[in-house]
Amino acid sequence: MSKWFYAKDNQQRGPVTTQELGSLLAKGEITPSSLVWRQGMQQWTQISHVDELTSIQQPHYPLTHSSCSQESKSNNNPSLPTHTTPTTTRPNNIFALIGFILGTVSLLLCCCGFTAIPGLVLSIIGRVQISQNPAKFANKSMTSTGIVLNLFALVVYILAVIYVTTSEKELDEIISQLESSGETP
Repeated sequence: MSKWFYAKDNQQRGPVTTQELGSLLAKGEITPSSLVWRQGMQQWTQISHVDELTSIQQPHYPLTHSSCSQESKSNNNPSLPTHTTPTTTRPNNIFALIGFILGTVSLLLCCCGFTAIPGLVLSIIGRVQISQNPAKFANKSMTSTGIVLNLFALVVYILAVIYVTTSEKELDEIISQLESSGETP
């Protein structure tokens, strides 16, 4: 059974068993981006990058990619890397970004019909791509916001078209029918 060392608060801890690492993950004391090392490893590595530890990782943690410098590359317990905070910059999905921008433009400039439909389509494409590969792209919330903005802009556009194309007399009839049925707007 492997004995693991892990980094917490810039200090080396351990040794612990694989099951104990899993328990630390479950308790939230360490994360998949925490650094670990055991005899035979060249350097400290994030838990998410150690194949033999995939069985202990919780599925709700995001996988991250990072490179950390290290002071020693010997097979003897290497010193901790000089920084232990992973860099988790993932690019925005271009479809999600353009969909979000088009949704914002649709609402601000009131050109709803011309930009809301393409914005909605692009936001949905971005959402699908991010759902298929969440470790590759950031900002799933941007796609949700883009979808909401574009849908809202479409509703405003449709209501504006109905209002403009309906005569005042027809509107009065619709309002009086609603009032008589008890459904006042």
